[in-house]
Amino acid sequence: MTSTPRTRKPFYWEKRKRVGNYMLEDPLGEGAFGRVRYGRHIPTNEKVAVKIVNKRVLIKSGIARKSLRREGNVLQRLDHPNIIKLYESMTTRTYYYLVFDLAESGSFLEFLIQKRCLLEDEARLVLREIVSAVDHIHTSGFVHRDLRLENLLLDSTGHIKITGFGLCMLQKEAQTPTNRCGSPAYAAPEVFCNRTHGTGVDIWSIGVCMFAMLMGHLPFLPKKTAKLPELHSTVLAGVTLPGFLSKGTFMRS
Repeated sequence: MTSTPRTRKPFYWEKRKRVGNYMLEDPLGEGAFGRVRYGRHIPTNEKVAVKIVNKRVLIKSGIARKSLRREGNVLQRLDHPNIIKLYESMTTRTYYYLVFDLAESGSFLEFLIQKRCLLEDEARLVLREIVSAVDHIHTSGFVHRDLRLENLLLDSTGHIKITGFGLCMLQKEAQTPTNRCGSPAYAAPEVFCNRTHGTGVDIWSIGVCMFAMLMGHLPFLPKKTAKLPELHSTVLAGVTLPGFLSKGTFMRS
């Protein structure tokens, strides 16, 4: 007689449960190292987002350990209306929990896909919030190193919340040669070469996001089979801006 192997139910089947002062509720998303669920702060009834990371993942992956540690350490030192806020972290025997404010309108990328592209005035409003938040990151001594559309969320009133701080580091750390970081489609030329880099890599990534908002696609579209040197050459070749954009659009933004 053969036995049927037990399989883990998808996380969206998991029941509500209490962790600390929070009730974990419906699933919100799933990332590289963990999953995210809606949560509710029991004393105040405030809605939150809770990232859940299994400790076994951290034992197996040094990258995951560094990412989780960086994210927590950096967000504790940042305070800006357009940066996701970390309320607290908790641990149990099996899991780590990070509690964030809830960006109720979800992914900016999904919003952009639905709209296809933004008008110049719309993009300018979004970019002002991104630039303001990134300026706060830089003046606090950090470089984000992974700015991309996937790391932009929208709160209930449609304002930007920057997230994805797992690759963030101190500016002085980025001044030494380091491994490539972030998504190649958003990466500055110096990142491809493993050269020292600073706040300029974030400015480059903002420019890539701005292009995508206005055009509806990324300026440098890597093929699935493309190798990094090929993409690097594409980036160095630059892009031609279409004539329908107002003169000085990128400069004014």
